[in-house]
Order: sequence, then structure tokens, then C-alpha cells
Amino acid sequence: MVPKWAESAAFATRIWPNPLARGEDSRLTATKPICGFRDGAIIPLGKVVQSTTEESLDPLTLADRARPVGRAQGELYEDAGEGYGYRSGDYLLSQYQAEQTGRTVTVRATGSGLRAGRGARSRSS
Repeated sequence: MVPKWAESAAFATRIWPNPLARGEDSRLTATKPICGFRDGAIIPLGKVVQSTTEESLDPLTLADRARPVGRAQGELYEDAGEGYGYRSGDYLLSQYQAEQTGRTVTVRATGSGLRAGRGARSRSS
């Protein structure tokens, strides 16, 4: 992500799609950053919340860029949102891999503590 006021930002050789601004033109708003989404990446997305006490990742949306390269991967770190429990291992670290076969993208999740019962959906770009 790059702030609009950055004078010499380095981007990849092509413009990446913006996974956060579906249906919006972020060029029209001076405060919204320019967000790039590289091929082969998975970005976990949640709903907008006002506090860490609100559940933002149910359902969890995994935006992936598997289509251009045939596969994608990404990670999601979660903790309690307050306190120091993460220092003693009280957190979840999930890895996601997506693989494209024909027109189908299959997403697999692995990790140290996947949250049971959470809804999830995939959105391919």
C-alpha cells in the first residue's frame, strides 16, 4: 500500500488490481492509499470494525491472485487484540494455498491453530 502523497513510490512493472476497492475509484479520494495485489498472493480480508473486541473475520474472505500464475499463497496472523498472550504462543497463524486447475481455484488451509466453525469464502481476481 502506498499513500497518495508519496512522491517516488516503486511499483511493479504492471498495475496490480486493488482487492480493497471493489466498485470504487480510489483515485477520486485523496486519503485512500493505492493498494497493489501481486500475482501469486492471497490476502485475508474481513469486514470493517471499530474495535479489536469486534469479530472482523467471520466470515473470512480470501482474495487470491492464482489465475495468472496457477497458484497463490498467503498467511493470516490472529491474536486476542490486547495483552501480551502472543509472547507465550497465544495466537493463530494460518497458511493458505490456492491452486488453479482449469477454471477452478481450490484453496487449502493449514497452520498452528485454524479457527473452528468460522465461515470462509474465496474471491479470485
